[in-house]
Amino acid sequence: MGEGHPLVADLSDPGSDGSARPLKQWREAFLAYFDTGRANNGGTEAINGLIEPHRRIARGFRNREHYRLRMLLIGGGLTHPRLR
Repeated sequence: MGEGHPLVADLSDPGSDGSARPLKQWREAFLAYFDTGRANNGGTEAINGLIEPHRRIARGFRNREHYRLRMLLIGGGLTHPRLR
C-alpha cells in the first residue's frame, strides 16, 4: 500500500526543514483511510469525548453496575425513566 499511490507525492526528499517527516511517518495510516472506503474512528472518539469527563467525575463509584448505567445514559444507549 502507498507505493505509487496517486494521492501522495514523492516523499523521498523531505526538504531541509523536516516538514515532510510527519507525512513519511504517517504515510501508511493516511493512505489506509482512502483504501478502506474512508473508514475512520470518528464516532468512537466522539462517544469517548462524552464519556471521559463523566468518568473523571465518577471516580468514587463503588457499584460497577451504576457506573456502567451512567456511561450508557451519557452515551445515548439508555434513557432515564424520569426523562421520557
